[in-house]
Amino acid sequence: MTVLMDSGASFNFATKANMARNNALYASALEASKSNTNVSVRLATGPIVSTRKVTIPLSVKFDDFDSVEPFIVLDMDDRYDRILGMPWLAKHEP
Repeated sequence: MTVLMDSGASFNFATKANMARNNALYASALEASKSNTNVSVRLATGPIVSTRKVTIPLSVKFDDFDSVEPFIVLDMDDRYDRILGMPWLAKHEP
């Protein structure tokens, strides 16, 4: 899994391709979500991606670090599986 720590990201994001490995969890989050709100995100590569704002809890593990963080699922390129944005950076201060 490839993860980017991005101080320019307003939230934590996971790719739809990454959710294929967590399909049941994603389906459950979609079903449980009462949000009909869409969120538009400008990717670092330039395009704007819009998606239904569904937050899904996912594990973040590396070395001796282990936590569960909220992510929004986006249809973005496959360079990174997840992006840890400002909420994660502010909370954990790496």
